[in-house]
Amino acid sequence: MVRPGQKTKNKKYRKTPSGESKVYFERDRHGKASCALCGNTLAGVPRQDEVKKLSKTERRPSTMFAGTLCNKCRSTVLEEAIKVKHNIKSMQDCKVKMRSYIEQALKLLE
Repeated sequence: MVRPGQKTKNKKYRKTPSGESKVYFERDRHGKASCALCGNTLAGVPRQDEVKKLSKTERRPSTMFAGTLCNKCRSTVLEEAIKVKHNIKSMQDCKVKMRSYIEQALKLLE
């Protein structure tokens, strides 16, 4: 009988030193967080399985778009949002990928 917590984990069959084979369940390892626009790995964001070991302030990123965008993309999104806010650039001139983040930034800048 398999416990409910082990249903989603990967099964591995291993032979023990006594010669019998046993079932082991692998832990789920999450990959590093990546930027939503460029795909680079995010610095300062812990892996999902390491979060429980950290304190509350280490778990929760505090800057705008932290955990989703890298520093380079965040600065370009904020620059585009400021240009749209001051009517230097229209929303249709911005990249399609960035539009949702620009709209969020405009709400936060108000």
